Order: sequence, then C-alpha cells, then structure tokens
Amino acid sequence: MTRVLIADDQRLVREGVRKILDADPAISVVGEATDGPSALALARKLRPDLILLDNIMPGLSGLDVARILASELPEIGIVFLTVDPGSRDLALAAGATTYVQKDAPADELRRAVHATGAALVTRRRLSGLRPDWRRVIELLLGSRALTEAQVDDALARAGAGESLGATLTRLGLVAQAELADVLARASGTPLVSLAPYPEIAAPIDPTESRISSPRLVDPVERDAARLLPVDIARGMRVVVTAATGGDGVLAMADPLDLAALAEAQRLTRLKLSVVTATADEVDETLARAWMSIERRVSPVHEPPRRAGVSPAPVGEYVFSERSAAVLGSRNVSTSNTRELHQISTALKPPAPEDGRTPPNTDPSLRGDGDGIDSDD
Repeated sequence: MTRVLIADDQRLVREGVRKILDADPAISVVGEATDGPSALALARKLRPDLILLDNIMPGLSGLDVARILASELPEIGIVFLTVDPGSRDLALAAGATTYVQKDAPADELRRAVHATGAALVTRRRLSGLRPDWRRVIELLLGSRALTEAQVDDALARAGAGESLGATLTRLGLVAQAELADVLARASGTPLVSLAPYPEIAAPIDPTESRISSPRLVDPVERDAARLLPVDIARGMRVVVTAATGGDGVLAMADPLDLAALAEAQRLTRLKLSVVTATADEVDETLARAWMSIERRVSPVHEPPRRAGVSPAPVGEYVFSERSAAVLGSRNVSTSNTRELHQISTALKPPAPEDGRTPPNTDPSLRGDGDGIDSDD
C-alpha cells in the first residue's frame, strides 16, 4: 500500500485527485494540504510514502516544499502536479522523482504514483550504492524508462569497476538521449550537443539560410579532442572539447564516472570542467577529430624513419599495450576493446609469406608505440 499526501490550494483539484487515487486499492490517501506550510507540517507528521505537490501554493511554493523535504525527509517521494510542462526541469532539480500534468489522464497519475513507489522501494533496497547512482535509478524508474527487474539485471551484469552509466549504455537498456538527460540531472552538469551545426552568416539569420548553409561549424576544438589518446578516450567515452591554458572542458557519456575524470585530468594535466553528452556523440566526435590522422600519420606525430624505409602503418598507433592495460584495469566492455583490436588489425599490412618482419614494421622504427600522440 502506497500512502499519499495531496497538496494543492484548489479544492476541486484535491477532490479530483483523491477520487482518482481512491479507485486504486494499492493507494491510500492519508491527508490533504491547502498551502505550502501545511504541506510541510503534514509531511513531517504523517510521514507519507510520497507527496503530490502543486507548484503554486500560498505561503511556500511547491518547489520550496520539495527542496526542504529532499533535505529533511529524503525518504518521502515527490511527484509534482503542474499545468506548465516547462516546470519539469525545476521540479526534478528540486528533488522530485517525476511530474504529472494536471490535465493528464487518470491512469497516467496512478502510473506515476506506482512508479515513484517502486523507485522508493528500490532506493531503500540499494542503500549500499552511491547516492548519485541511486538518484539515477530513481529518475529512470520514475519516468518508467526502466523497470525494477531491469535495474536488478543491470546491476548483476555490471563489470567490476564499471560505472552505472557505462553499464546501462553497454546493455542498451535506456535510450541514449534519456540516459544522458538523467545523468546530467543527477550530476548537476550541463547537457550539451557535440554535433556540428550550420554556420550563421549574420546575428539574425533566417532558418532557411541556416539549413542551406554550405559550411558546418564543429563545436569541438580538434586539437583539444586529440589531447587524450584515442584508444583511452574511446574506452572511457570521453572527449576534451576545449582547452585554454591549464583549463579544459571534458564531455563525458557518464559524468558520474569519477575514475574516468581523474584519468583524463592525469593524462591531459588540465583542470577539467565536465559536461554531459550522449555516448554516440562522444564516439562521433572522436571519429571526426582523428579522421585525418587515421588516414595518414601527420608529420607532427610521424615516427622516426630511415632513408628508403616507409613509415609504420597507422594501425600500429591506434591501439597500444599500455592503453590496453589501462582500459583493462577499468573493466571496459569486451566489445569496445575488441573493436579497437579490430581497427588495429585491419590497418596492419599482411605478414610476408616467408615469415620475415617487413622493413616498415621494425620495432626500432616505431617510437614508443604509446598512442598516436605519444610524441607530444
């Protein structure tokens, strides 16, 4: 039985919500509040499982009540009742599990209550998890993007040392756009797009002109994106998007992956601010940044050569033993690591039939072999 407190200053709304919830035998309405202060007082007294909050109420707004409850009584779930879809972001930031528009069908309201109740049960059951990971699971359950069974399956199949976001991405349980949105909310980081956009010729440019623009602008600095070895960046699903002096911006598919952030800061020696992007956009950005290098080793990164000897093939610089060890220690998914091996193998020249080492793959000519930008 899910115990619910209704808080709305309009009597007709309270009565309508109560009638909808009373029709469900698994839900019990334990009280009604007519303003913000009384909602807070009843929540403290009755300790309901969740509270249905209107945003605009006398005394204290629903957002203010939600912030206080999230801090003081975090075990109480919060569902916002709103007429403005734009208030969703504010409601979730204040600690709500989900929100429902007042004109939504009755079944939608009951489903939101049940989803929030399930999220609360899971939150208590997974008390050993990091709080920010529990918040991710709570939001995904509240939006019904995941079921409790899928949560248990994901946690059971997570690799040792693998972040929650990496596990969900690898298993494909949640659409990437929704997962990135939830991870950004749980981490308090901006959600950004890394996709190139049409060049705008003037401050105010018609939409048609932007769409037909012959040039796309890449929001990511290519030199910055190459600061991390490509195999490491792909494995951790991160890319440096900008760097100035000792500071930089790191786009992460999982902004809660603290080990990946620490490794990126160690390798780049930058103080990195974090933004969130989808895993696909991170991968596509890395492909754009390294495209010209994968076709041909640039002079800056070209390994030492002797007269009459061709340079080592690009594949020799895509995947290195040291990078493999770093990724292996982080328990990167097998499919991701296998893909990197396939890239390296595909770009290597075939071995001669007589078994001799070709002149251009002589180990003494390859540099240190620690990644494409190892000479930097």
